[in-house]
Amino acid sequence: MTRFLIPFLQGYTGTAIFMDGADMLLKADISELWALRDLYKPLQVVKHDYKTKWPRKYLGTKMESDNKDYPKQNQSSVMILNCMHMNWRKLTPESVQKMTGPDLHRFSWLQEDEIGELPKEWNWLVQEDGPNPDAKLLHFSSGVPLMPAHANSPHAADYMRQCARMNHVTD
Repeated sequence: MTRFLIPFLQGYTGTAIFMDGADMLLKADISELWALRDLYKPLQVVKHDYKTKWPRKYLGTKMESDNKDYPKQNQSSVMILNCMHMNWRKLTPESVQKMTGPDLHRFSWLQEDEIGELPKEWNWLVQEDGPNPDAKLLHFSSGVPLMPAHANSPHAADYMRQCARMNHVTD
């Protein structure tokens, strides 16, 4: 749950971007996301509101698990955090340890109008939303194309090209 301690770790100063990372592919310059920050909001996210098409995720791997629907699902996977906002001071290592995962992922310490909205292209859920050539961040939230069950996901070729580039960085 360290993502929710970023403001604490930054001494409640500045702004930060958090992304899950391992199951994401950034297709645009991150400075475009940075330019969207709203210094009047403590938090900005893509406000997904959906019922999953995948009752299980990471199919065929040791990580396979239930993928239950819950309010604000996947909203905490890409966040712009205004670490200076006073409401972040409610979260300390001690308070976060006492909170449940659902409390944290549903931003229970914030009022709904304090949560700013980012364009959906900045957290495009590939397996839920399908292909989108204009997506700026592809999120393979049910499983990455390296997993056989997800090898034919939309944008799998983009993901595999990037994997190939990363694996040859020292050539």
